[in-house]
Amino acid sequence: MNSIIENMTGMNGMTDQVIASDLLIAAKSGIKNYALALTESTSSEVRNVLCD
Repeated sequence: MNSIIENMTGMNGMTDQVIASDLLIAAKSGIKNYALALTESTSSEVRNVLCD
């Protein structure tokens, strides 16, 4: 049943390109969130925890 759905949607399994793109998008998102948390923190204690 799964192969029927994959053929209908045109997604015949995950390729290396899809996996690499997902990894890069997740890494970019993590870096942006970390940078935002670091710049938005008002407490020096929080900044020290994030930087260590």
